[in-house]
Amino acid sequence: KSDEYNYTVFSDDGKDHHIVDLKDADGGWIEIGSYRFSSGTAKVELSNLSKAKTIFADAVKLVKEN
Repeated sequence: KSDEYNYTVFSDDGKDHHIVDLKDADGGWIEIGSYRFSSGTAKVELSNLSKAKTIFADAVKLVKEN
């Protein structure tokens, strides 16, 4: 589908791949999981493996859990 984007999260536990359907964006945010990151190592990658002609991300929101 052209509304599906491919993300990879790189965390302390390794790589985790997600296919996200933009139609599921409730209020603009889509939760893709909980991860542990060492200080300064958070990385989320958006690939061009989508069927969409143009792909983009305008923000990544990281929320610290207590």
